[in-house]
Amino acid sequence: ADAWSAPGFMKTNDSAGHGGTVCGVPGASCKSGDWRQAYADYLVRYAKDYAAAGVPLTYVGPENETTIAPPQDGMIMSPAQTANFMAVLGATLARSGLSTRAECCASISWDVAQRFAAAIETDTAANTATALFTSHGYYVPLDSPLKGWSKPIWETEWAPFDTGPFDRAWDDGSKSSGFTWAQNIYTGLTKANLGAFLYLWGANTSTTTVTGPNTGLVDVNGNTVATSGRLWAFGSYSRFARPGAVRIGTTASGRSGLETTAFRNRDGSIAVVVLNLARTRQTASFSLPGLSGAHATPYLTDTSHGLSAQTPITIRHN
Repeated sequence: ADAWSAPGFMKTNDSAGHGGTVCGVPGASCKSGDWRQAYADYLVRYAKDYAAAGVPLTYVGPENETTIAPPQDGMIMSPAQTANFMAVLGATLARSGLSTRAECCASISWDVAQRFAAAIETDTAANTATALFTSHGYYVPLDSPLKGWSKPIWETEWAPFDTGPFDRAWDDGSKSSGFTWAQNIYTGLTKANLGAFLYLWGANTSTTTVTGPNTGLVDVNGNTVATSGRLWAFGSYSRFARPGAVRIGTTASGRSGLETTAFRNRDGSIAVVVLNLARTRQTASFSLPGLSGAHATPYLTDTSHGLSAQTPITIRHN
């Protein structure tokens, strides 16, 4: 759970929107005083209320895209100011009795993420407090690790803000197509070592105006729901690589144009996701050294069939 802004009275501009900074962090003084501890208490109260309602939060964060100042709720917080507040939030959560941990920083893009991660890493209290780093995927590809960061990293918001029309295609070469998003996921998992990849917008409806009519994974028109290649791209990963899975290494030889990732799930099952970059059908052999198993079920992903199971395969071990 991310708060996009502290309450307006806790900020330098006395408003929830249009930027402003939490009073009391370095470089942000207010006549009303230092509101860092009050804001941390506010976030912890929020987490306690959710826990009491039977929905405990794993992580809670204080900000969202703090390098811009949109008219909606938001803040301007530099990397150093963010690190300063994370130390306060982390200490407050530690005293709360909750299992909820602090996360940061919902940065707008991957280059910005590096600056915030570096600020947290070099502040001992902030680094201790921050259990998870979060970033969005806009503008700069998530194609490299965060330098020096060894804890989990999630991509928590990304989508094309497209004016439409709704694109159902699996592979039309556009930024909205399913195959494009399958490659985005592949790159994020393998190049940035992400532990989660989240999409911004689930469904377009007749009232969807903020993101545009070609942003969602599905399009809802009355009682009719149209799916997109983007939906099947996410399903190709999320149906098989389950929460808690560990990504395991893969190597390719003698075959070009294939992008492969593999995962070991908590139940011991192995999932292998293969993307075919070629414009033609390919035949490939797979070897699973050191892994046990009796059979495998292949799935084919495309827009017309979604995720369709094929005939199970028997695995023979050398």
